Amino acid sequence: MQGQWNKWIYLGVVMLAGAICGSILLQALPPSQQEELNQGIVHYVGWLQQAAFLDRADLFWDTFFKHMKWALAFIVLGISIIGVPFVIILNFLKGFLLGSSIFMLTQAFGSEGIWLSLLTVAPHNIVVLPALVILSSSAISFAAFLFNNRIRKHQGVLSQQLLSFSTVATAMLLLLAAASLIEVYITPMLLEWYSSSNQLL
Repeated sequence: MQGQWNKWIYLGVVMLAGAICGSILLQALPPSQQEELNQGIVHYVGWLQQAAFLDRADLFWDTFFKHMKWALAFIVLGISIIGVPFVIILNFLKGFLLGSSIFMLTQAFGSEGIWLSLLTVAPHNIVVLPALVILSSSAISFAAFLFNNRIRKHQGVLSQQLLSFSTVATAMLLLLAAASLIEVYITPMLLEWYSSSNQLL
């Protein structure tokens, strides 16, 4: 268990580093490109405000598939012997995208962007990020087992390791489904509440 905690902390730091790099890189972009990105985030917030009037079932599946792509990437990398470096890179990229989103919200809406980040980015990511970190850690452990078992000929029961990895992957997919429900049903409600008391757009 201690080893898993070490992996979780390490991958969390990798995500945090990605988030910091994402915000720094966007600050270095020319003002014209920053403005284009700001317009995109404004349209996204407007879309969220209209989500209550859209087909929630379709939105849920679109959102779930978006999160599931990350999970499937980690699963595929976990069953490949050389997947460990790419798992770490994807964690960095996930953090990079998150940091970029928060930076764009603050750029587009000023001080209100902090509240918007808490309302639109934070709720589902409170579930998504730990789920992906745990799945990443399990993928690294399984890839390391395959490397030791197949390449270095160390002993180990493949079926037990595969069952453990599959169980973790299934549990994390269920968490990602829960995160999708939050993003589709809870986030628009929070944004609507905030918009009703503030002149957002």
